Amino acid sequence: MIYFNKRATCAFTAVLMVLVLIFISCAGLKNLRTSTSIVLNKAPYYHGKLPFEEGTSVKTGFLPITTDIRIDPEDKDVWQDLLKSLTEQIDSLNVSEQLPGLEMPLSEFPDVYVGSPEMFGAPVTSSSYDNGDDNYIPPMVLYYKKPSVEWKQKIAAVCESKNLDYVIIIFTGLSEYMIHQKNIFGKKELELGTGYSIPVKWLKSLDDPVDVVHVTGVLVDKTGKIRRCGAEGILAAKRQSLLESAIGIRNAIGSSQIKEITKNVVRKDLQGNPLACKVALQNLVANLTGRSDLIIK
Repeated sequence: MIYFNKRATCAFTAVLMVLVLIFISCAGLKNLRTSTSIVLNKAPYYHGKLPFEEGTSVKTGFLPITTDIRIDPEDKDVWQDLLKSLTEQIDSLNVSEQLPGLEMPLSEFPDVYVGSPEMFGAPVTSSSYDNGDDNYIPPMVLYYKKPSVEWKQKIAAVCESKNLDYVIIIFTGLSEYMIHQKNIFGKKELELGTGYSIPVKWLKSLDDPVDVVHVTGVLVDKTGKIRRCGAEGILAAKRQSLLESAIGIRNAIGSSQIKEITKNVVRKDLQGNPLACKVALQNLVANLTGRSDLIIK
């Protein structure tokens, strides 16, 4: 007959439980998706150094462009013309190879957000930046979140099969950008991106954001690590009249305006009045891949 010492049995059980907890913790850490946010009050809105010298020959691919995770799936039809136009634009640049889509939910993808921390649905909160000052003005924030382990594994397999060094992931969606004080004379402007700003009515408050449509993107290496990320604005909500500004009416971007982006939203400040969406995408790709020769401003 075998006899068990109660103390020894309890000790063994305790050790076993600790080992199980350590195993669970390690598994959890392996799948932990960390995020980072920084203040970027001035355009251009980018973060992360290029992982290679500009001009270096690297092979890059891009995944199908889609709306970002903050866009309601029921509204995706509104964005189809813009997504098609952006895909055609990036393909025409001949700097990246088009890749098949990854059959994974957007929640597994890397995420990047540029805008006000006070926007509804923003992945950051204003409490991180509010110091209690009565004159507090929300900053422009760049936030990015690492992809899931499963996504990294899939992108690594794609890079290996295509012999790629890096992959670009681009989204389009809505955000809120903060107004910037241009000079000591009270002039204000909205900085939408690389070399692109528009004047704002003088009655518009600095703590009152403006709705924008923008493109965001990340550059990942063959392991799925985010190396650089950023955003370029395409369209700002219609400017308010002096009366609207005075009484606090805020204009939003509707479905009809989004559908017009590929037809009538142009950059009148540039020669030839090119479509703003094409300029924004080209500048985004150029900034993510170190192709300064492609930047339009």
